[in-house]
Amino acid sequence: MHGYMYGAPVHQEQVHQVGCVSCKNCMRTCVCGCVCAQEARDRLDALFTWLVDPCLAFIRKNCKETVPTSDINLPVSLMSIVWSLYDEFRDAKAAVPAKDVLKIVEGTFLFALIWSIGGSVGA
Repeated sequence: MHGYMYGAPVHQEQVHQVGCVSCKNCMRTCVCGCVCAQEARDRLDALFTWLVDPCLAFIRKNCKETVPTSDINLPVSLMSIVWSLYDEFRDAKAAVPAKDVLKIVEGTFLFALIWSIGGSVGA
């Protein structure tokens, strides 16, 4: 069975936890590694840990999606939106004052959270 990985069957909740942790770690290193200071990376990590799972649980329980989504694709979309919003900060010419970095991290994360996890919810 060349090219295949085999693993023991797991429950859906375990897949979701592993997927979200991997996504969060990737976002922490890839998205912020080249843009943010350690304090900003820690804040992004805290926001992800604090908000993603409760928001996923809320939309699954209380909302109707216009297009079905999976629990792992929504955090990946969140990461992609955050990454795209940090484009201007990867430019060496863009200097962000240190006092504004955490505000930018929080604002971009919340914007991305609304449009990724909440984006598939119908009115």
